[in-house]
Order: sequence, then structure tokens, then C-alpha cells
Amino acid sequence: MPSLIKRWCQSIDRSTIRSIDSALDQLCLPHNVNVPFLDSILNASQWKAKNSRLFVLNVGVPIVTLHLPQLLASHFLLYSMAVKMLHAPESIEEINLAEDLMNYYCKTASLIHDRSIEIYSLHAHIHLAQQVRKHGGLAHTSAFGFESCIRFISKKAHGSKHLVNPPTVTTINEIKWLDNRLDPYRTMLDQQIVLNAANLNSCNFYLRLKSLFVIYHTTIYSQPFKCKSYIISYIDSISKSVHYGNIILFMKEGSRLFAFVQKYTLNSTLITDYLDIPSSLHSQANKLFPILRLTSTFVLTPVDSIRHKCVNIPFKDYCCLSEMCTENTYAKHYLNRRANTENMIYCLILFPSDNSIAVVKAKQCCPAEHDGFVFFQSGKKKFTGVILEE
Repeated sequence: MPSLIKRWCQSIDRSTIRSIDSALDQLCLPHNVNVPFLDSILNASQWKAKNSRLFVLNVGVPIVTLHLPQLLASHFLLYSMAVKMLHAPESIEEINLAEDLMNYYCKTASLIHDRSIEIYSLHAHIHLAQQVRKHGGLAHTSAFGFESCIRFISKKAHGSKHLVNPPTVTTINEIKWLDNRLDPYRTMLDQQIVLNAANLNSCNFYLRLKSLFVIYHTTIYSQPFKCKSYIISYIDSISKSVHYGNIILFMKEGSRLFAFVQKYTLNSTLITDYLDIPSSLHSQANKLFPILRLTSTFVLTPVDSIRHKCVNIPFKDYCCLSEMCTENTYAKHYLNRRANTENMIYCLILFPSDNSIAVVKAKQCCPAEHDGFVFFQSGKKKFTGVILEE
């Protein structure tokens, strides 16, 4: 990524570079990925891996769309779409599409830039789709999938693949119904409680919620902070389509958990209006990088309908929301240990030195100089015994 950004900087002026730096500096990210861009894009080689990852997966496309020449921005969109789909693919069709996009990106890279871009790291991208088909999403087959959870499970992890299962959902920071921070929303919330056939007297309200290793905030909780951990995507229970919203509050009634959400709506302006890519890719591009605006509509949606946290990137008078995918939908299941296909043979051995008996693996025994005796090695010590039975 730094190598590509260096080439961009050679094609744009200083004022554009400052505009991109300013856009990166003003980002309000979720607290768990609050990765500040401390260095200018002129010094992208100094970025940490998490900066480059965040740029490619979430924030880069809307920013470069507004600042780079259309050709460069369109070419980068294809790369970002491919990596984003391979990062956490939802179907085999997404993997196939990502493979086509990546092949096209690598094939045309030298035409967009020059032949010097054709280095091994570019060629290696061609094989990513094949790896995802074999092992699952890129987000879950590298150290990055583990490092964000290591403080929770480093002492409890066993094997090499699967993480320990923590408690499913935990509500945090209870708030009372008459708390003055609810004043702007109390009327709309009361209406939604009635629509969802809930009893206000049995409801409890919370400012945060922990689901597995993900903690969701609310707008009320986040007011003093710069980070935004309350923007989510969720599945609408009626249309079954993806919607976006700001979590205002969490509500619990008995075993039911809801998020009180202020909705976003799709804008008539699309990310593809600014770019030049084949029309067949417009739908997927606009799905991955939707342009939205916040509405005055509020809904109560079940917590289990939440898909992902989202990153908010300002886009002119609107915003572009990019999902931060964490699920391994297209997962490949592995045993923690390699399966043993051979039949294991054990021997019952008598050790004449002390008349003790032990059961050991046959492959650990080797014939001794005297007939009928065998050597058995344990660590650095060797013992002589007689096999009584296999």
C-alpha cells in the first residue's frame, strides 16, 4: 500500500495531499480500531500495518474518490472491493467476483502506473482467492484475527485454530427511564416500546453492550468522546435488507434485547457517480461503500439483527459508511490437531529391574541385544523390558 500511495503523491499537488491528510486526521473511528494517522500520506511507508489495513478496507475509497484523478480512484476501488470481499466473504460468489477483480487490477496496474509496479507482492495478490477458498476469509487466517482478542484468551487458548467461547451478550452501564439524557428521545422511544408490545415497567435501559469480543456504545455514552462505536448495520426484520443506524440506547425486557436506533437512508448520490467502472460492478460497489444521510426516524431493532460496526467517512454533505466485518461466514473448519489415520499399537511391558509394568507405544520400543527383550526410551533414559502382550 505505501508503494501505491507514493505513486499517487507524484500525480497530485501539495494542496490535495494536505486535503487527504486532513480527511484522515479528522476521522472518528470505533474505539476498538481507533488508529490515528499520525503521518502524512507522503510518509505512508511509516504507517503501521493497521493503518494500511484500515485504509484499504474502510476509509480509503471515499477519501480518494474526492481527491484523486478519476482513473486512479477507480482503479483503487477495484482493489479495495476485492480485498474487502476476500477479507470476510459472505458467499462463494463473492470470492469468485473478488478473484476476477484482483486479476483485472494486477493485469492493468502497469498500464495505470508503469512496469516498475510489477513486483512479487503484486503478483501474490492473484493467489489470495485460492487461499480463501481453501482456508476461509483473510481476516481469520492470520495473526490479526487473534491479536485483538489476545488479552482475553491468551491463557485459555488451546490448539491452533478455534477461540474460546466467551459469554454471548452482556449489558453494561444501566440508565434510568427518567434520566435527563433521555429527554430528546423519550417520546419516540415510548412509541417504539408500544409498537413492540413491551411493558415499560419491566424494561431496563443500558448505554453499552458487549457481544462476544465486540463492545457497542450508544450516542448518549459517546458524547464526551471522539470515537464513534455506535454506528451499525443491521437486518431489517420486514424487508430483510441491510439498514444503517446510530444506536441511541439498549433496552432489555425479560430475555429480549433491543437497540434503539436512529436510521440512515440511502442518498440519491452514489459512490459510482464519481468513478468510471463497468456498470455490472455498480451494485456491489454501492453496497460496500453506500452514501447515506441521517434521518429523524427511530426504530427498536433486536440486538441479534445487528451485523457489524461501521466506520463513518464524511463525503461532501453526506457520509459513507463502511462495515467492519468480523464474522467468518465463509469458514473452513479444521481439527485442532492433525487427524491420525494409522492404527496405534501399544505394548504391555515388564521391567525386570523392579518388576514394574507399563503400557507404551509400540513405535517407542526397539529390539535389544538379548532375544525377547526390548529397549524403551523415555526422555534421555533407556529401559530394558519384556513385552508381555501387544
